[in-house]
Amino acid sequence: MREPSGMGYTQKVNHLVRYTQFRATQLILRLIL
Repeated sequence: MREPSGMGYTQKVNHLVRYTQFRATQLILRLIL
C-alpha cells in the first residue's frame, strides 16, 4: 500500500518534530534535575 508523497512527507516531518521535542524535553529535564 503506497501513500501519496505529500502525506508521507508530512508524516515524516511530524515524526521528526515530535522526536526533536522529545529529545529537547529530556535534555532540559536532565539539566534542571
